[in-house]
Amino acid sequence: MAHYSVRLLIRCVGKGQPKRVPVCEDRIVIVRANTHAAAKDKAARVVQRSEVPYKNARGNEVRWQVIEVY
Repeated sequence: MAHYSVRLLIRCVGKGQPKRVPVCEDRIVIVRANTHAAAKDKAARVVQRSEVPYKNARGNEVRWQVIEVY
């Protein structure tokens, strides 16, 4: 197995989040996998498992969602 770095675009979604200028994060995750394709899948799963909904400053429930895996 080799180590791969995978770049993901993650967006904050939920009620009350701005639509014109979304709140996004560009994240790089390092995973061990046999191929680059497997690394992309594994990185997306790792990030999705850590998506925990929470209440924002306005009291609305929001969460981070994987939008794209580069």
